[in-house]
Amino acid sequence: MKKTTAFILTAILFLSILTFPVSAAGKKISCNYISQVNSYPTGCESVTTVMALRHVGIDISVNSFIDNYLAKAPNPYYQNGVLVGYHPDKYFIGSPYNSYSYGCYSSVIYNALIKFVDQTEYSVEKHNGVSLQYLCENYIDKDCPVILWATMSMRNAWVNVSWIDLETGNNFNWIAPEHCLLLVGYDDNYYYFNDPLVSDGWQKAYSRSSVEKAYNALGQQSVVVKRKEKPKVYPVIVDLNGDEIFDDQDAIYLLFNFYFPDKYPVERNCDFDNSGSITDQDAIYLLYYYYFPDKYPVSE
Repeated sequence: MKKTTAFILTAILFLSILTFPVSAAGKKISCNYISQVNSYPTGCESVTTVMALRHVGIDISVNSFIDNYLAKAPNPYYQNGVLVGYHPDKYFIGSPYNSYSYGCYSSVIYNALIKFVDQTEYSVEKHNGVSLQYLCENYIDKDCPVILWATMSMRNAWVNVSWIDLETGNNFNWIAPEHCLLLVGYDDNYYYFNDPLVSDGWQKAYSRSSVEKAYNALGQQSVVVKRKEKPKVYPVIVDLNGDEIFDDQDAIYLLFNFYFPDKYPVERNCDFDNSGSITDQDAIYLLYYYYFPDKYPVSE
């Protein structure tokens, strides 16, 4: 009886490990690196976005993204002695190919992505006001890098220039030195980025405190592109416990059936691993089928 109880507890523990992932102390994602230096002096947002796109398998050049999808508006200019311009929530201010330009915020990148990303295969998500911990737990831990707004080299932010928004009449303050880079990892001491602006930009480490300060200064903006998970398809529905669905509980039911067949009856052949006999291993096999139906098939 002790062996029976121990095996059941082991199986339940195994199930819990599969069902509830354990948070890692840190993680890094390996993403292709693209530099913005020389070719795109103010194009950090576009370069970072293309890095994120290529990570999920969307092949596009930085030039194509800028020329075909990025909404752009001219730099601020004086009108009747007043500096006027457009809002970076709606347009890239200036040109990413020009050193004397500004940049754009997350809404512009989100809207550009929505124009061409196949939303049956991918999802595009924009966040404002979520913590770095949230981004790491919900994206980095799942191998999904994050397009993130901060400052160059995580320096202190300041108001560089102000102008009147031509579309709303409101005053707008440009926060410098605005920067966009790809969050690819974290540990107890650092956040890691593919930073397109620096020579050693692949998995560049910045202290957690400096990143949090710079991220907050730019309004906690981020955008994520990720491939949609396809629902698992079960060619055979194995409902052993009579609840009219197939889930991990059917594997547990089969395990109890092996030890207590009178109390937990089944009405079908349960030799799922094709060993020639029904054992406790069939319950484990059925559990694998639930999580990985393509790799562990079962028959009627």
